[in-house]
Amino acid sequence: MLGNTERRRIVLPITYVVNVPVTDVWDSPESRGEHNRLTQALLGDPVLAEEKNNFWLKVQVPDGYRGYVQRAHLVPASAPCSSLKGTVITAQTQIQLVEEEAPYHRQITAYLGTKLQLAQGTGLGTRDYHYTVYLPDGKTGLIGQDSVAVGKPSRHLAQVAERAQRLALCFIEAPYLWGGITCAGVDCSGLVYATYRCAGLLLPRDADQQYLSSQPVAGPPAPGDLVFFATEEPDVASHVGLYLGQERFLHASSRLGGVVITSLNSPFYRRHLLGWHRCRANCRRPGSAAGFESAEGEVSRREQEARSDWIEVPPVGS
Repeated sequence: MLGNTERRRIVLPITYVVNVPVTDVWDSPESRGEHNRLTQALLGDPVLAEEKNNFWLKVQVPDGYRGYVQRAHLVPASAPCSSLKGTVITAQTQIQLVEEEAPYHRQITAYLGTKLQLAQGTGLGTRDYHYTVYLPDGKTGLIGQDSVAVGKPSRHLAQVAERAQRLALCFIEAPYLWGGITCAGVDCSGLVYATYRCAGLLLPRDADQQYLSSQPVAGPPAPGDLVFFATEEPDVASHVGLYLGQERFLHASSRLGGVVITSLNSPFYRRHLLGWHRCRANCRRPGSAAGFESAEGEVSRREQEARSDWIEVPPVGS
């Protein structure tokens, strides 16, 4: 039998699940600067981790990023309790925990795009307004029926784009947060990633990759198309928004402090416009179950590790 010191030398990918509403993924355990946040992961997201110390795990999350997460925010993955899946389709909602011995019911927030396991047979009929939810740590809770879409959404691109446009409006007035993917704080590519993920299509996490993986549109843009801008280097996508129609786009702006609707005729954005793209039916790249080979920043490129060091992550919702 190996001693504790020898055990710590064994590095094996271990599957965990996020057990908090949202967790930050940092480039190192010591980092707390704004641009040290690489991305975020949501409640129920699967991650693969290599244990580093008592307080942090180095993980790869579903969007492809690899970084450090607080160990207290994760629980070991277990077998699914139900085959019925649901996705949160509001900016945020509350899951009311069911605890027999608690003097009152506690709540946990679930953000847009959170994947849930739902109990079979709940949420049915005119008097049952809630689904029973199985949480990663084994607890159960109740979530409002109108906050959840059940089953797999259609993958027809026109319907996906329409859903993404509608879901993106949930983010209006959300504050800007580098690396964020929720209404509590979001960056430009995180807004696009989160809304399309919720709509049923997994895109790359960052603006430059979203640009490369999508299809240029020669004609006028359609609602749901991605609008790209080169705000740093010429011809390099560093900012992205979601086209709404009537020459307007929705985006998370660091300059304006949050999620706003802006005219394409605004002098700054007209000057830096790269063009508009349409999402492809399959944006996943080969070689990664999460879908992407690398993850780079939207305004200044985020530091990344070599692809050869990465570990595989199960697809979201698997």
